[in-house]
Amino acid sequence: MKFSALALFLSVPLASAATTLQVPAGFPTVQAAVDAAQDGDEILVAKGAYDPFVVDGKTGVAIKGKGKPVVDAFGTDLAAVLIQSSDRITLEGFVLRSPNASAVRVIQSTAIAIRKCTIDAPGFDGIRSYASSGLLIEKCTIEGTVEDGIDFGDEDPDPPTTDSIIRKNRFIDIGDDAIDLSGENHVVEKNRVDGTGDNGILIEGDSTGNRVEKNKIADTESQSIYVQGSGNTVERNKIKGAGDHGIDVEGDDNFFTANKITNAHSDGFRARGARNHYEKNKVKGAKDGFDIEAIDSDFLRNKISGCSENGIEIGSSTNQTTGNLLEGNKVSKSAENGLHVHDTSDNTFRSNKAKKSGGFDLLDETVAGTNVYEGNKFGSESGP
Repeated sequence: MKFSALALFLSVPLASAATTLQVPAGFPTVQAAVDAAQDGDEILVAKGAYDPFVVDGKTGVAIKGKGKPVVDAFGTDLAAVLIQSSDRITLEGFVLRSPNASAVRVIQSTAIAIRKCTIDAPGFDGIRSYASSGLLIEKCTIEGTVEDGIDFGDEDPDPPTTDSIIRKNRFIDIGDDAIDLSGENHVVEKNRVDGTGDNGILIEGDSTGNRVEKNKIADTESQSIYVQGSGNTVERNKIKGAGDHGIDVEGDDNFFTANKITNAHSDGFRARGARNHYEKNKVKGAKDGFDIEAIDSDFLRNKISGCSENGIEIGSSTNQTTGNLLEGNKVSKSAENGLHVHDTSDNTFRSNKAKKSGGFDLLDETVAGTNVYEGNKFGSESGP
């Protein structure tokens, strides 16, 4: 039996055409439109005030606000928006308020995009996510949170979120950390942080393979960037006015390149851990530019100036400090010493320069021969 092309075409189910659902013109609430939406549909929400809504088990739906509609969870313990068990959802152009909860929660979902939203003074985190992957959080303003601005933290019972992009967001007066990363392979780039109750960016101990670059972080209560995890890259960030350390490192095998730290209230870099790499960073105006209690780490071609204590202090009576290479670093105008070496061994100091120190350009309090010095230039020295 032969079938015509038309009969064969008619025998194949056709994909349903994408539909635009209007709120409130076609649906009285955002929730009603979400419940009716199919894969590929777009929900357009007009200016106004709306109740919280839940996206559960949906695929390929875009929810977009026109004129910055407000989703307000006032009087409830709900998130303004909950996205769970969903894939390829876009949330864009809303003002989100949840006085008693996180503004947005993303649970067990993939490829969720949250763009151009304003998150206003939530009672917990701005955006909280776990057991998810592939989030894009972009061009949002998150302000006045009680807890974190964005939290992928490891305190939740399910696995942390992974493989996400946090880009070009603004964080203002955050109660805890602006960004709390757990999980792996996140990209955090070109965000601006102005004021936190704790850290600017926290990379937790279980977090690896993350890239943190080109962020501007100012006026944090604690560290601007705190790296507890291993195998991460932190580069070309601009840090100003850290309440504690500019960049605090506890993990291993991380890379820190071309960061600029100005006016940290404590150390520019607090360097701990093993096999970390620090290159072409600039520190101006800290206590110690680098406070090093590390193992087998490289400190190459960094520039430190105007520190109220030492440009570089290396050594500790409590933490092993050995096997480090300091090469090509330049230190100037330290109020105390350019390079202060104590309680350490088997380090190599090569081609470093220090000048105009209030104390000594090099103060070495170790036993003669404990460390190796090659081709350095110090205007004044005190050593064994």
